[in-house]
Amino acid sequence: MIVWRNGGFIDASGAVPADDRGYLVGDGVFETMLLRDGRPAFLDAHLARLRRGAEVLGMEPRIDRTTVLEGIAGLASRLGLHGGAVCRITLTRSGGVRGLAPTGDAAHDLLIALHPGPVRKPPYRIIVAQTPRFSGSPTN
Repeated sequence: MIVWRNGGFIDASGAVPADDRGYLVGDGVFETMLLRDGRPAFLDAHLARLRRGAEVLGMEPRIDRTTVLEGIAGLASRLGLHGGAVCRITLTRSGGVRGLAPTGDAAHDLLIALHPGPVRKPPYRIIVAQTPRFSGSPTN
């Protein structure tokens, strides 16, 4: 599997650097959204929430809508996902000095991963029985 990270496509097994603070101490935010025919549902709302979460953590990332759309489209094409899919956008702080407090020398990593959408099940049918239940049951 491949993912998109900081503008490039890489193998998912090497996508998270060893100094990624999101992985090490949870210093990051993410959004998960549905893709329909390769287009993310409510992308602007998801990106706004991602930016607000980043601001709460004191991060000042450059999250460009066009870049995200290009990353999603490129991944969908490379993975052969043309119908419904699930997209996760993860923003983490990476690098900097060791410890819990974030430092100004840390970079930001933006990662996009796509997965096939859930398989739609056929609708259920309900049959209403006309036979009454046993009336002597303690559950009545």
